[in-house]
Amino acid sequence: EKPSDLLIHSSKIPKGILGQPTCHTHPHLIPNGQLTCGITQQEYKERRDSLLSKLLEESEHIHKSHILVIPAACKQFMSDKIPYVFRQNSDFFYLTGCLEP
Repeated sequence: EKPSDLLIHSSKIPKGILGQPTCHTHPHLIPNGQLTCGITQQEYKERRDSLLSKLLEESEHIHKSHILVIPAACKQFMSDKIPYVFRQNSDFFYLTGCLEP
C-alpha cells in the first residue's frame, strides 16, 4: 500500500488555505448552503444556467458550439511593487461567487 492509500479524511471541512470566508471558516457570517452572505450555491448555479440558456437561445441559428469566457480581475498595482487590495470582476463574481484572484 502507498501512503496516499492510507489517508483517512476525518472531516468534511475543506483543507488548505481559503482566503474567502465560507460557512466552515465563518459560520457566524455565512450559513451552511450559502456561498456568499445571503446567496446560496443554488442561486449562483441558476445565474449561470440562465446566462447559458439566453446565449443558446439568441445564437442557436448561428452555431451549435459555443465557448463563453468571463475573465476574472487582474491584480492592479499602486506602484512597482505595491498592489491594490484585490477586487474581483463584477460579472465573474455575479456568476460564480468567487472573490479570490
